[in-house]
Amino acid sequence: MRSKSRWILLLTLITVLVTPFFSRVTVEHELPVTYLGLPFAFLEQHTTLTPLSEDLPLQIGFLDPREHPTQLLWGPFLADIAVVGAAYLGLWCLVGRMRQGRSS
Repeated sequence: MRSKSRWILLLTLITVLVTPFFSRVTVEHELPVTYLGLPFAFLEQHTTLTPLSEDLPLQIGFLDPREHPTQLLWGPFLADIAVVGAAYLGLWCLVGRMRQGRSS
């Protein structure tokens, strides 16, 4: 039982921590702050980009945190962990019941 919950927690943390690298924000005007992460945005990144008007709309993803101050928003981060963890737990239980049904 403990092993199952450890695997679910590890998979949840990896999934949540990887999402900012795949989320994108569309910028229609100068945007000093971008919010990244899925399903809830939990990373706040201050950008110093000032795109030219002909470059808009512009898609921005995760930028180098050494050049752009980045802050973790704990509320949405914990909500992401809860939602993704619940989804993985439900999937794990569903697969377990399907396996149990096949063996009977």
